[in-house]
Amino acid sequence: MLPLAAANDDSSRVNDCRRGLMVRANWYADHPTACTCVNCDEKRSIVEEKRTILQQHGPKIGRNAKCPCGSGKKYKRCHGS
Repeated sequence: MLPLAAANDDSSRVNDCRRGLMVRANWYADHPTACTCVNCDEKRSIVEEKRTILQQHGPKIGRNAKCPCGSGKKYKRCHGS
């Protein structure tokens, strides 16, 4: 068995570690990460351009609808894959 003084010393170390962890957790919660990129506005504009490119033009074609190419096949079997 450990002497009483050694047991108290260990528990105080544990408490010190817990306090340190709580302080770090609170610090991270109170200080959100900052943006590190140099050209944030430029990157945002590129992302917005990609979004507009990926938007559909015209009605959505269902997977079980006939393919608009005129083959008579289902869209998923023709051009949907």
